[in-house]
Amino acid sequence: MRKRNVAILLIIAGMLLTAVGGLSAQEARPKFFLIAHGGPGNVFWVTVIKGMTDAAAFLDVDAEWLGADTASNEAMVGFWDDALAANPAGIGTTEPVPALIEDAMNRAAEAGIPVIAFNTQDTRPVDERVPHLFYVGTSEFIAGQEVARRLLADREITAVLCPIQEVGHTGLEARCNGVEDVMAAEGIPVIRFTIDYNVSGSAGLIGDAFAANPEANAIVTLGPGPAESYYQYAEENGVTSDQIIHATFDTSPAIFEAIQDGRSLLCVDQQPYVQGFETVIWLFLNSQYLLKPANDIFTGPNIVDASNVARVIELNQAGYR
Repeated sequence: MRKRNVAILLIIAGMLLTAVGGLSAQEARPKFFLIAHGGPGNVFWVTVIKGMTDAAAFLDVDAEWLGADTASNEAMVGFWDDALAANPAGIGTTEPVPALIEDAMNRAAEAGIPVIAFNTQDTRPVDERVPHLFYVGTSEFIAGQEVARRLLADREITAVLCPIQEVGHTGLEARCNGVEDVMAAEGIPVIRFTIDYNVSGSAGLIGDAFAANPEANAIVTLGPGPAESYYQYAEENGVTSDQIIHATFDTSPAIFEAIQDGRSLLCVDQQPYVQGFETVIWLFLNSQYLLKPANDIFTGPNIVDASNVARVIELNQAGYR
């Protein structure tokens, strides 16, 4: 790590320690909510929740996760109502389908409750977005571009499948958009189609897509569940990495194992622990001292491949990746 980065981290640590010391003089501990379209039923969100919990313990504040066990954009509406009723010091939220939570977020703005977007943000033009201070998360479009470049560097690509497991999810669409942006410049088609979180059922849909598009020799999956669907399809049909190259987003033990044995080229790690941790940190700093960064905070993309997967596995087992 460069000396400048070390100095910046020491300054931030000093600010936080001073802030925690000042908090003891206040009568009530700040209460924060993180509202998401997923929860502890998904290994990805477990890591985000750990980041939230660790930051709350570090600051000695209250932070509560509001999210369905399994993916549900619609459930966020009720969670937002619950959070607003508690009049918290701040709210962090994902924004997979902004229209669903736009009314609630406008009510938060009217009430003066600071809101930070994390993990997934409204991708409409700035003046049309739901109101939030800034975003903590990966740039999904840039991540998709990087995945496409890595695929092209590995071999000649003829066509790419990009299955989407949540229709209308802005972040997933942005991932495919990034892949398509780079591939289009090379004249390579990207075929999108809909799957879901049923691993076996989606494995069949992936098989149907390859049958309908025999020219495709690459697939980019957009999460751990879809990756496992591809692995099931490949195993059941005797498909090897020489025939079809696979890259995926997000992390899981199954994905790490596939990278180790060559079934997957890479995965994109958006550092979910940092998303939970920094959202609480900045909600605290803003609600107490009106502090905020000048720009969005990108937590990715970070690439996990054969060169670093062993170390990442160790960190994953400790709950940080």
